[in-house]
Amino acid sequence: MQENNTTHQWSAKSMKDFTVFQAELLALNKAVKYAATIKTIFPVTIFADNRASIQASSSPKTTNRTARENFKIFLENPHIKLLWIKAHVGYFGKEAADSLAKTKAKSNDVQLDIKLSKCHAKNILRIDMMKQWKSEWDEGDTGRSTFNIFSKVSLQSTNWNRADVLFFTGHGPLPSYLHRLHLANSPLCSCGEIGTPIHYATSCL
Repeated sequence: MQENNTTHQWSAKSMKDFTVFQAELLALNKAVKYAATIKTIFPVTIFADNRASIQASSSPKTTNRTARENFKIFLENPHIKLLWIKAHVGYFGKEAADSLAKTKAKSNDVQLDIKLSKCHAKNILRIDMMKQWKSEWDEGDTGRSTFNIFSKVSLQSTNWNRADVLFFTGHGPLPSYLHRLHLANSPLCSCGEIGTPIHYATSCL
């Protein structure tokens, strides 16, 4: 954009799994690449309102592939400057870019096919895994004694010791469990009741 006149623009419909950071970083990448093709002795300034994408593209330690590419272009083209501006305050170029993005998002265009970052791909897989795990845990017919204690799935450790695990799961040297595995002739305690952990803890003292 030059003197409030659009000289070049680019837009694409991102994938549904794209984060705001990835979309901003990709748009910045396209702007940086275009700026590098401009033959001029004057500074070229790119304005962006996303601090995360600016910081990632300005750091030599960034691990994001697109941000590394941006940093390299900035390094090779010192006349290209990157500045932060506040969002939604009426900057003409910023408002034009936002309008273009909204139009593209509502369009029926084919989504941009871009390889997800390793970190983002892991996050998507983790979310899907947790959903599947929760569904199987809620609708399952095994492990119900543990389900009554922990109805929600979690990757955090419970810090149970061996005795806790044996008691709360019932998977220990108890008649009820051994009988399930066909390792005992009867599930009954010597007192005549089912030999479960709760029985030994509350009744057969």
